[in-house]
Amino acid sequence: MKQRYGTGEIKISIAIIIIAAIPLWLPVVILLADKFYFTPTRNIETNWDIDIPSGFNQIYHVTSDDIYARADGYTVYETSGETSSFLKGFSFSKQFSVESFVKEIIMGLSVSKDYQPSFDEPYYYLQRYTYSDRLVVVYFPGDNRCFFIESFSWDE
Repeated sequence: MKQRYGTGEIKISIAIIIIAAIPLWLPVVILLADKFYFTPTRNIETNWDIDIPSGFNQIYHVTSDDIYARADGYTVYETSGETSSFLKGFSFSKQFSVESFVKEIIMGLSVSKDYQPSFDEPYYYLQRYTYSDRLVVVYFPGDNRCFFIESFSWDE
């Protein structure tokens, strides 16, 4: 005679299979969430309450952390369209502390030369601080590039 399993035994078997498979699928879920949900743009907008215009196209990003969290980050956008509303609150002058901070992060993250700003040209900048965090946004109108430089362990 053929032995039949009860509903309870089937549910327990399914639960055991799912629990046993966690080590296999959990890293994949975390990696996909990091890649598609926690994007540099989303993190900048969330952490710093800045709306990055839709005309900004991310062309480069590097961070000191494998999973984007509270680490140094460097993101470059090419801009198109109107930027004047985005630049409200920005300053337009050379600022040594901004330049040295950006250069320090560039060195620490080994940023490719193609994505480093040239401070020879005029630029707009914005700085935001929290307790130990710092964001510097630098926009070069001649290059149509905007740089977002974050440090979450900054001390001055």
